[in-house]
Amino acid sequence: MAMQEKYTTGVDNLFAANQTMPVVTDVIKVPSGENAMKRGTLVASTGKAVTAAADVYGVLAEDVDASKAAVYTVVYLTGEFNEKAMAVGTPTTGSLSVSDCKTSARKIGIFIKSNQE
Repeated sequence: MAMQEKYTTGVDNLFAANQTMPVVTDVIKVPSGENAMKRGTLVASTGKAVTAAADVYGVLAEDVDASKAAVYTVVYLTGEFNEKAMAVGTPTTGSLSVSDCKTSARKIGIFIKSNQE
């Protein structure tokens, strides 16, 4: 008998209301030892949450916890996203916000907008 996984999604306002740009996805490996990250977290190409604005690679499409083992997960590579539904990592020095990443994200087709809670 085949095992079947069941996924459910709720409304989280991750996508901006004007979603006119196509959404492109890919799979990324989140390395073992990474703490839990929520859907909407900006990630670097290493699979870790961004800790510098220039490192933006994609947006997590689902919650991920790689604290015990590496995990493959889906990321959005393009699209229009609601800033208030997004997150970033904690840099080793200074601070970083989603707003700080707008310019670098825009260069790769990720548009961060302030539109709703």
